[in-house]
Amino acid sequence: MAAGACHAVGSGGFSINTGSSAATYDEVREPGDDRVDLANPANSLLLRKPTNTVAHGGGQRWAVGDDEYNKTLLWIQQGAAEN
Repeated sequence: MAAGACHAVGSGGFSINTGSSAATYDEVREPGDDRVDLANPANSLLLRKPTNTVAHGGGQRWAVGDDEYNKTLLWIQQGAAEN
């Protein structure tokens, strides 16, 4: 998952880029966080921010239904397991 400087840990933004895949996974799956919503996958911030369905300073990056959206949605629907 690509993330710019605005998504790096300590940036003050929506941190998802920690520099290591294991740490990034832990950050994304932090308990109580709504980045990944297993009960309602389409409500996950990992989908809502890049589709700009909630405020996102980076603007729309994906459209609902495009390849990246569908891959991420499927991953969440399947439990968002670490590879």
